[in-house]
Amino acid sequence: MNNKEILVFIPAYNEENSLREVLEDLLSHNYSILVIDDGSTDETFNIVSKMPVEVIKHSQNKGYEKALSSGLSYAVEHDYNFAISFDADGQMYADDIEKFFFLAKERDADIVVGKRKIKNRFFEYFVGALTRFYYSISDPLCGLKLYKISSIAGLLPFDTKNLAGTELLIKALQRKSFRILEMKIDIKRRL
Repeated sequence: MNNKEILVFIPAYNEENSLREVLEDLLSHNYSILVIDDGSTDETFNIVSKMPVEVIKHSQNKGYEKALSSGLSYAVEHDYNFAISFDADGQMYADDIEKFFFLAKERDADIVVGKRKIKNRFFEYFVGALTRFYYSISDPLCGLKLYKISSIAGLLPFDTKNLAGTELLIKALQRKSFRILEMKIDIKRRL
């Protein structure tokens, strides 16, 4: 993959305990990386600023949805073909990024959503049951999602309803022309 093929972007709020390890793992895969520091009050920004990654710093905490919107807008403005959201808490495997990318290319997907075997909160199971019933997507709150930039650029901005990272996915699900796939992923214990 060339440097403009895929951007890995990481919304981060007070993630000083896990972010360095997450970034080191991603950097070992040679991905272009953007961290959105969403108004952290800990050492998150200082950690990121010393690493070879791009950073957007929100002056105050604006919420996960706004951080996602900032990352995707950056991908559009900088002409990336794909962007993938990746959690800062150390639960995800960097190896899954390549799998998502190849699935999207092979099946011409607009969005690929991670599907975790285990979720952290009851609320995630409940929301998953609703979206599985209505849209056949069982883990809309998974933080690992790949977006084809040419497909989603027209849906931006999407951070208007504070839907915990699902607003863009819901907008895309309502468009019958979008191909949205799920891919099973394993997760690690939080760092």
